[in-house]
Amino acid sequence: MTVRVATIDDVPSIRAGLVESDVIAIDTEFHAERRYLPALFLVQFRLPGGPTWLVDPLVDGVLPAIAADLRRPTWILHGGRWDMEVLKRALGGLPDEIWDTQIAAGLADTWFPAPYASLVERYLGVEVDKSATLSDWSRRPLSDRQVAYAAADVAELEELWEAIVDRLDDLRRTDLARQACAEARQRAVDGPDPRSAWRSLGAAASLQPQQIAVLQDIVAWRLERAQLTNQPERSTLSDAAAVEIARRQPATRAELAANRRLPKSVHKSADDLLERIRRAAARSDEDWPAAVRRRTPQWQAVAFLEVWASALGEAGSFAQGLVLPRNLLEDVVLAAEEPSVLAVLGDWRGRLVAPALLDALAGREHLGLGGGRLQILRSGD
Repeated sequence: MTVRVATIDDVPSIRAGLVESDVIAIDTEFHAERRYLPALFLVQFRLPGGPTWLVDPLVDGVLPAIAADLRRPTWILHGGRWDMEVLKRALGGLPDEIWDTQIAAGLADTWFPAPYASLVERYLGVEVDKSATLSDWSRRPLSDRQVAYAAADVAELEELWEAIVDRLDDLRRTDLARQACAEARQRAVDGPDPRSAWRSLGAAASLQPQQIAVLQDIVAWRLERAQLTNQPERSTLSDAAAVEIARRQPATRAELAANRRLPKSVHKSADDLLERIRRAAARSDEDWPAAVRRRTPQWQAVAFLEVWASALGEAGSFAQGLVLPRNLLEDVVLAAEEPSVLAVLGDWRGRLVAPALLDALAGREHLGLGGGRLQILRSGD
C-alpha cells in the first residue's frame, strides 16, 4: 500500500484521482476533548487501486483545494458520526451517499456499535494495530507510527464493506443498510434538534410532566450555549444540574445561585436562563413533550419491549441498539396505535421489524425460556 502525505504540489494529482473514483474509503483524526465541535487534525482517504492520501488541514491550501472533488465520490467510513461532522465543516458539505461499515454490521449481527478493528478481524481475518488511538494529532511533524496508524484506518474499509454486504445480501438487507446509512448522513447534515436534546438525560423520567417541559427548554439552552462557546454540553451545564433546575424552577438569580455546583459561566448568562425557565414553566399542558415516566405502565411496557427486542435481534441477526434503541421504543409505546407506530419506525426499520413489533404490542407474542435461552413465543405456543 502506497501512503503519501499531501503537499500543495500534489493537489492536481489528488483531484485527478478523485475525479476517476466512484467510491473512496475515508477517515479522520480529531480531538474532541473540552470542545463541542471536535478539532480536525488529519484526513486520510484511499483511492481504489491507488494510493492512500493523508491530508493535513493545518497545511494552508491543500484541503480547500480538493474539497469539492472530495465530496463527489461515495464515502465508505466506520462509525462516522463525528467524521461526518468535522468533514461537513471542513469541506463545506457531504457527498450524496455515505456507507458506514459500523451501521451495516449492525444489520448483519447483534454487536453494535462494533469497533473497526474487531470487524476487520471478524470479517477479513486481519489484525489492526490501534495502539495510537490516543495519540496527540495536533503535534507536528507526525511520527512514522502516526502515519502508519492513520493509513491503516482506511486500508481495509472498502474490503470490509464488501464483506459485510455479502452477508447482508444473504439476509436480503443490503438496501436496508443503505437506507440506514442515508438516515445517519441526514442527521449529520441537519445537526442536533435542540427540542429533543433532553431525551439524552435518563433522569428526566423521574420528573413530573410540567418539569419535563422546563427541562426541555433548559437542555435546548445548554445545547445552544455549547455551540456558541464551543464547550462540551455537560461542561456548560451538567445533566444533574439541569434536572435539579427543572425540578426547583428558580425565578431569581439568588434562587439560581443556591445551587453551588453551577459553573460560573451559567451565572454570567443567568438572566437568559431564568427567562427560558419562566417561559417554559408557563407553557400549557398541551405543549408539554410526551415522555415515558418511571413507575408507570408505559415504563413497564418499554422495559418489556427492550428485552423482547434483544431476543428478536438475537433470533434475526441484527443489533437491537441500532434497530430498536430505547428512545425509539419509548416513541412506539407513546404512539400506541398501528399507523403512528409505523410512522415512528420509518421505512427501513418498518420493513425489518414492523410485523413482529405490532404482534408484540397486540399481545400476540410473549417471552419465555427454552434450553436456558430467552425465546419469543406466539400466543398459544
